[in-house]
Amino acid sequence: MASSLEDARTSAQIWETEDGAAAAYVWVTFTEIEGYGIVMAEIRDIAVGESFRRQGIGTEFLRTVEATARRNGAALLRSEAGIENVASDGLYKSFGFETYRAEYEKVLDRTSLE
Repeated sequence: MASSLEDARTSAQIWETEDGAAAAYVWVTFTEIEGYGIVMAEIRDIAVGESFRRQGIGTEFLRTVEATARRNGAALLRSEAGIENVASDGLYKSFGFETYRAEYEKVLDRTSLE
């Protein structure tokens, strides 16, 4: 994350409660896609604390991120979420995101992942 902050377009935001506790955060980076002459904004991480979910914070983050991406000339806005993350899938789709890629993996050594 630290090296991405060298790019002035990078956005990292933390929403805090009135007493200063972190409620949610989002981190967005920008990439020039070589050979295509376009800029892509990518939501690298987004999280809303469990007790703060379903209050519109994720939607507000996406509105802010999209506005920032547009201001910085991005033609694409992407985010990655695991297939089991149903809440993120619903949020992204309700905001106009479309599935653009499927990835597959096979666990070869489960003990090393624990």
